[in-house]
Amino acid sequence: MATGQVHEKYILYATGVTLVGSVLLYDVIKLEYLIAANVGMLSNVFISNDADLEGTSLGELRIAQLLTLFLPNSKFKNFVQDKIIRLVKVWFSVYAIAFPHRSIYSHLPPLCTIIRWLYMLFVYWFMFDRQESFLTLLSWVYNNFYYQVFVFLVFAAIADTIHSTLDSWGLRWTLF
Repeated sequence: MATGQVHEKYILYATGVTLVGSVLLYDVIKLEYLIAANVGMLSNVFISNDADLEGTSLGELRIAQLLTLFLPNSKFKNFVQDKIIRLVKVWFSVYAIAFPHRSIYSHLPPLCTIIRWLYMLFVYWFMFDRQESFLTLLSWVYNNFYYQVFVFLVFAAIADTIHSTLDSWGLRWTLF
């Protein structure tokens, strides 16, 4: 079974491959789709199949580090990171109860990808945006918004497949 650091390493390798592919396909495919592909792949570093773990996952730590990037290192920064990790835990608390860790719903791509991102969208909608103005605004701004979401989900599912493969195989993942 792979650790969070191994998951992150392989997702970053896959993101690098996606980025190189995007540079090579820049003249062929619209930039919006290439960005959606790269963000979809990289999203697994922050919001992965392990969002339902009881302890602090590496993804939660990475979210806290990203949101406090420009704060100077101090006790205050550690305090803020701890509070962000707790908020992320609260955000995913219902998900963790509804979908046990390593169940078919949390570790079988693309089912787990769709469930996790629909859960995040539902929680966002329930907490902040009940009039659907956010999605309406995005669909007006981007002509092909739904295609971009599809590309994002496909590459997030590829990242989830990498994650699930690392978890399911009993090999030691120490390559590179």
